[in-house]
Amino acid sequence: MSETEFNVFPNPSNGIVNIDFNKAFTIEIVDVAGNIVQKRSNVSSVKIEIPGVYFFNFTENNTVKTQKVIVK
Repeated sequence: MSETEFNVFPNPSNGIVNIDFNKAFTIEIVDVAGNIVQKRSNVSSVKIEIPGVYFFNFTENNTVKTQKVIVK
């Protein structure tokens, strides 16, 4: 696999979001107001305690991919 792939589940989530990935990455989790909620590297899950809509920005080799996640 040459292209970086991320699978974020479940979506919507109850607060625990799992991440499957095939390459090393940095993740920046941003709320709808543009505030950075978390910034991590190479994690398999994250916990978000406040319900809302979040954007998971995955960065790998200067390439950013974004996935919207809803936390109930």
